[in-house]
This record gives sequence, structure tokens and C-alpha cells, in this order.
Amino acid sequence: MVQIKSNVTKPDCLSFDYNQTTGAYSVSNTTGWGAPNPILGDVATSILVIKNNKTGVIYDDIAVIAATTATDNYIFANLFLNSTPTGIETIQDGIYSFTHTVTLTDDSTIETVAYIASLCELNCSIQSFVDTMLDTKDACCTSDKSDRMKAFSELMALYDILTKSFLCNNFEAFNSIYSSIELLLTTLNNCA
Repeated sequence: MVQIKSNVTKPDCLSFDYNQTTGAYSVSNTTGWGAPNPILGDVATSILVIKNNKTGVIYDDIAVIAATTATDNYIFANLFLNSTPTGIETIQDGIYSFTHTVTLTDDSTIETVAYIASLCELNCSIQSFVDTMLDTKDACCTSDKSDRMKAFSELMALYDILTKSFLCNNFEAFNSIYSSIELLLTTLNNCA
């Protein structure tokens, strides 16, 4: 049987690339398209659903062409919510799932899910904090500037754990740690 193979990359903070890498059936790729497996002509529908697992937002279905190999680029601002383009330029932070469902002419389905984390907004906030910290000549909130350095160390440790929670597909931990980082940055920025 065919197993859709795919992955998602993020070339920048404005778009995603959805890559199909299923390939054609062969002795070395027994889960590819083609005899004795279903052929691409057997595909009735092929739908991609993108969801931000941090916010719970599910974007409108996207019709994609099932292929042995293909790359489709999706500009975030052009994704639709309730038939309306989001218009949001920068990819919002979160773990995105790309669920590709192919329905064959015999009504059987093949499904795969690929994940990618977007931390564009968070990276910008951290960079802003670092820039402020480097520009600050006097202590912030306390007479000891080392408190800011300790906070920065805590921030980077949390960031490291955040990225590892994504690699382990632990969405709950990712969302919790993300919230902790946001709270820490808010507290630190209030001191600036």
C-alpha cells in the first residue's frame, strides 16, 4: 500500500514548503505510487489541512496534487480562514501540523502528518531583549546588572527545552514552556 511521505520546511518567516517525497513504486520503495500499489490516477481527492497546534487555528482545506515528488509553497498571508485570507505576513508561532489526506476512487484513504515549529515572533522578542540588554549601561530594576544576565540564561535554557519538546512531539510541554517564556519576556521588558 502507498504511504505518503512528506515533510515541511520553513525557508523564512513568511512561508512554508510542503514536500511530497513518496516516490514511485520500486523494489527499494515498496510504499511508492504505482503497481502493485494504487497509481496516481486512482486519486479522487487530495487535501492538505494546516493547523497551528498552539492556537488551535485550523486553516481552510487546500487542494493539493498527489505526486511522487513535489514541493508546494504556501505564503502565510495567503492562507484562508473561513474563506478569507489571513493577511498576516509573519508566520504566527506554534507547532504546525500538515495533514495530507488522499482519498482513492475506491473510497479508501491514505493520510500522513508532518510537523514544523515556527518561532519567528519569539525569536524577534528574544533578539529585542538581547539588544536592550546590550544597550543598557545601568542596571535594570535592581542595582545588580547580573540579574539581567541570569534572566537571559534562564530564557535561553527555556528556549532550549522548548525546541527539544518540539523534537519529541510533546505539544503540551511546548505550549506550556512557550507561555513561560512569554511571561518571562514580559516581566523583563517591563523592567527596561
